[in-house]
Amino acid sequence: RELILPSIRRNILELNPHCDIFLHTYNLTNIPISDRSGETEESPLAVDEAYLLTENVTMDTLSEFWAKRGKMVNYTQQYRHKAWGLCPPCTSHNNMIMQWHSIQSVWDLMVQHEQKIISGKDLKNQDNDASLDYPEKHYYYEQIGLFRSDVYYPWPISIFEHSAGVPEFASNAGYNDRLFYGERKYASVWADRFAFVDIFIRKYMHTWIFTGHQGFHSETYLGALLKSHQVPVHQNSETCVWRVRSGMRLSVNDCYQPGGYFHSTDMSLGVYLQHLPVGYELAKVGSTTIGGLFKAIPRVQDAGINYNLTWPKASTRVEARRRRILLKEMC
Repeated sequence: RELILPSIRRNILELNPHCDIFLHTYNLTNIPISDRSGETEESPLAVDEAYLLTENVTMDTLSEFWAKRGKMVNYTQQYRHKAWGLCPPCTSHNNMIMQWHSIQSVWDLMVQHEQKIISGKDLKNQDNDASLDYPEKHYYYEQIGLFRSDVYYPWPISIFEHSAGVPEFASNAGYNDRLFYGERKYASVWADRFAFVDIFIRKYMHTWIFTGHQGFHSETYLGALLKSHQVPVHQNSETCVWRVRSGMRLSVNDCYQPGGYFHSTDMSLGVYLQHLPVGYELAKVGSTTIGGLFKAIPRVQDAGINYNLTWPKASTRVEARRRRILLKEMC
């Protein structure tokens, strides 16, 4: 609530004020251990905080997930991306299937809600909405954004900016899989990973295009899915997300790539400070290398760190983007 939620409100919800919000999460009491993601010990998880974002929430326990997707997990494990580690325990592969299930579940929740709107059972604005002939339409939501609820958003995002938008960074021979925004017909393709499994195994998994990313590698799989359906993807260099780890640690190097959002000359403490919530600062965790894991902590004065470091160009770019989006929204 102190770190992720303010970034979602400021950089997504404020710029898309007319949108309804739906959320799927897993009903866990602790963050699972995962060496690959830097979670070396279990940490408490306040899952009820999901309702601070929206009342439209659906959850699954791990038992419910395995009951629904166990066969799919076992089936796809034989084609796993072997660079992700040993199987068992298959942690990264299983987490990918859990991500797919979460995306599908929140999509289904949205569809259930819009069917109530179309049938006239849940109209928020009776006077305005009643004038539309909903029975003639099969859907209500035309522009859709699909976002992770466990990451920090340092830059503003409008779901109306492109027909099919994804981040440019971390594409890994395919497309970045952390978010999507755009037209419904393309969002529906992005959201349904399961229907493409057998097609991917049969047509795409062993082609030379995926050398180094064989098997069910998340970004590579998404690339094959969207290209197969001829989705006109726009890889947006001005879209950035930072993964959040337990203890309010931020992986602030997530958006780094040559020519992308952060250039090598931009990698200074001041750049990162500009994108934190008011009252927080960054402290290095483990490595002294800029661009690694940092921990967001309440700001204190420390003579050993120069908190006056700034990069005005970064701030200007962010605010210019915000103004550009808001002007489009008002028009």
